[in-house]
Amino acid sequence: TFDAEADLAALFFVADPPAVLREAARVLRPGGRFVVVTMPKPEREDAGTRVMGWVLHKARLYSDEELAQLLRDAGFDAVEVYSPSDDSQVGYGVRG
Repeated sequence: TFDAEADLAALFFVADPPAVLREAARVLRPGGRFVVVTMPKPEREDAGTRVMGWVLHKARLYSDEELAQLLRDAGFDAVEVYSPSDDSQVGYGVRG
């Protein structure tokens, strides 16, 4: 088991994100920490999202609330998710 894990800019590419998060929780020791850094679902379309449209069309992006629920459903406690910018989202959880 692991004390900590990180997922950096990969979650939006995997075919089954809930399964990946469940596996991350499974291999953590109780009290182990997990962080995911990804891109948030855009709240509105602007020039940046139009330019990145091809990426955003294929990527699995989540609102902060949706990512928090995915982490809780995977078995994480003390879940926190926030988006410090339009292109950065951080999610955190502790294995219960």
